[in-house]
Amino acid sequence: MAPCCFFAYPPCWTVPGTRKECKCSQKRSIVSIPSKIHRFGESRSYSRKQSKHDMVGNLRMGGGVPKVPYKAPGQQNYEFIDIFNRFYRERIIYIGQEIDEDQANQIIAILLFLQSEDDQAEVQLYINCPGGFVLPGLAVYDCMCSVRYPIVTVNLGMAASMGAFLAAAGTPGRRFALPNSRYLIQQPLAPDNIKGQAKDIEIEAIHILKQREILFESYAKFSKQPVERIRNDLRRDLYLTAYEAREYGLVDKVLTPRPKGLVTKTTGVGEPIL
Repeated sequence: MAPCCFFAYPPCWTVPGTRKECKCSQKRSIVSIPSKIHRFGESRSYSRKQSKHDMVGNLRMGGGVPKVPYKAPGQQNYEFIDIFNRFYRERIIYIGQEIDEDQANQIIAILLFLQSEDDQAEVQLYINCPGGFVLPGLAVYDCMCSVRYPIVTVNLGMAASMGAFLAAAGTPGRRFALPNSRYLIQQPLAPDNIKGQAKDIEIEAIHILKQREILFESYAKFSKQPVERIRNDLRRDLYLTAYEAREYGLVDKVLTPRPKGLVTKTTGVGEPIL
């Protein structure tokens, strides 16, 4: 007898001159090793290709927020920071998610910081927002009214509920929208967690009605429309295109793509339609 599998311990013995096949699990595992190595090599080369595509120019495209190089004042080397923090350093704020307490606190902190940095240079507020809560949105609005610098608002896609409110709350004459953007204006909704005694629910309802009147009066101020028209229009959800919002008074100008070769310092996204 002779060992047929030298890597097995104990070795698997067969009778010489016979065609008896080895049934040991060790040999099967050894035979499968080259295919595993081949697949592993393919995965490594694929990961290397992916890492090359992750870096596009000076923009690092990872699985999360894109990162861009930035050299802080007084530093010699560049470091990669997320693109939204880079926007803040250029006095650009991007609202792309629901406005809740955390989001509102971040926006307010940025507005106050930019006020301390320069109280004259404008701040650009880009909005593609699905809505949010009324009280956090009103907190951002009060901060926008308290700062000295002008605030440019640009609706990039969809400005719904509090997103439309903040887009219309920009400095008069500096409220812009892209041609395919949309506005959704609506009354405040009741929170899902309202519960308790009948009297407590009544108190919550009265509070929501007060918030509704605040929104009605503010929209009338933004659009120069009578409060009665705002109240009648917002009995149901009101959808507006960019041009309809301009006619309604919520937008000052609709932007079009900037012609090639034209270098101007406006909002950075287009030229106004006259």
